[in-house]
Amino acid sequence: MKNTAPFVFAPLGWRALALVAGLLAGAGADARAQAPNRSVGAVGEVRSARPAPREAPPPVEIRTRASRTAVWVGDRVTFTVDVTCAPGVDILTDDLAKERLKLTGLELVSATSRRTALDSGGVAYRFDYELATYEVESESVQIDHLPVRYYMRRPGLRLQDAAPAGETSARGAQIARRSTIPDSLPRFGIRDERTPADLPRALGWARPAGAGLALVSAAPVALLVLSLAWRYRPRRARRPRHATPLTQRTLDDLRTLDFSQAAQRREAYGRLDAALRRHLAGLTGMPVESLTAAELIPRLNGHARGVPVDALAALLGDCERARYAPPAGVPTSDQLEEALASTAQLLPSRGLKRFMPSISFRR
Repeated sequence: MKNTAPFVFAPLGWRALALVAGLLAGAGADARAQAPNRSVGAVGEVRSARPAPREAPPPVEIRTRASRTAVWVGDRVTFTVDVTCAPGVDILTDDLAKERLKLTGLELVSATSRRTALDSGGVAYRFDYELATYEVESESVQIDHLPVRYYMRRPGLRLQDAAPAGETSARGAQIARRSTIPDSLPRFGIRDERTPADLPRALGWARPAGAGLALVSAAPVALLVLSLAWRYRPRRARRPRHATPLTQRTLDDLRTLDFSQAAQRREAYGRLDAALRRHLAGLTGMPVESLTAAELIPRLNGHARGVPVDALAALLGDCERARYAPPAGVPTSDQLEEALASTAQLLPSRGLKRFMPSISFRR
């Protein structure tokens, strides 16, 4: 019996292929038919679409910022307000005055402002407020919003006559009173928690050796300082073993003088002044020859122990007045005799003779 299956299924296979081809051809025709409509629709949409109108810039633009996001007690923060006005628009600067600033937990330290003209015809302002916090109760400090009015500038229109054209606001700020490090951070991880390694035993002598070298290097400096201090120390004049008195030779010379004339008495006072100064120099070791009677008192108070400084200064003052006084003002012979007697009583010297008050003078 012959196999007739291929001949039975062959017409069916060709029919299926023809059906698929017809479907594909119909789909292509529909696509070509609809393509012009879509393109026309797209073109129509493109032609009908118009660019959106450009939004006009706001008449006043305000930006604010704070120099810190967190502060401690006593820290300072700068709050800045930048205002940009469109051409023909200006703001009422009184609305941003420091008196209008509303603060919570902050105190105003200083405020500055400046105005800048822009090339576009507008103006720009910058207001800087330096603030500080000294309160510890609240967890944050705050700067409230500031309402700002603006007006339209017109030629010849004064600011007092201009009506506000609108109002905007300067955004405030809230600043935390804490550290800028987040509170939720459990640990920082920036420190090395490892214990330092032990040094070798051979380096155990380094510390005493370093201390010894430091002492050795400091010794010359210490010696230099001591030598300078010893060199520039206040030298105390050595007090002689015996004070130098008015000698017998000076007494003999004074006895031979004739004190009837003012010139002789002036000369006697000069020699008495020189003798007193030599005696004081011998007692104190001080150069008293060039000092006046007024200058001797503060000098002798610290060096002449047991010496009547005031009486000696008075005698030296009498000698100075007699030496430089006019002839009519020279003391008399009696006054000179009293001065010599007072000198003999005020200046005793151990182991040496005193002045004797009984001295005869020629008149």
